[in-house]
Amino acid sequence: MPATQNTLFPACFSVSRQLLSGANLAVHWLVNTTDKTIAGSGRITQAVNPLNDIALEMRGHYDETDDGEIRFVAGGTRPGAAIQMSMMLKAWDGSGTADVKWLANRTYFSDDGVPVKPITCFK
Repeated sequence: MPATQNTLFPACFSVSRQLLSGANLAVHWLVNTTDKTIAGSGRITQAVNPLNDIALEMRGHYDETDDGEIRFVAGGTRPGAAIQMSMMLKAWDGSGTADVKWLANRTYFSDDGVPVKPITCFK
C-alpha cells in the first residue's frame, strides 16, 4: 500500500487487450484508504462496430487479500449506459486483470480476464 500517512491518492489504470478494434477502458480514481473506497471516472471507447464512447462516474470499494493482492469492485450508470468491473492487482503500482461488463447502444457486452496496467493520472 502507498505511504500510510496518505488517506487519499490517485490511481489510474488502462483495462484493455490492446486490440485495434477492441474496447478500451480507462479509469481515473481517487482512493480513500481510510474507508477503502474509490471514486472517480471511467471511459470505455471502441473505434469500430459497435462504436462506443461512454464516460461515467464510478464508485466502489477495494480490499487487500492475505497474499497482498488488491481486489476492486466498481461501477457507474446513467440512462442508456453502464459499466461494472471487478479487478485484481498484484500490487498498487502493478498489473493485473479485470472482468468488465458494460451497456451501450441497448446491448450488453462483457470481457473477462482483461489485462490491467497503471497509467499516468496527470499529464
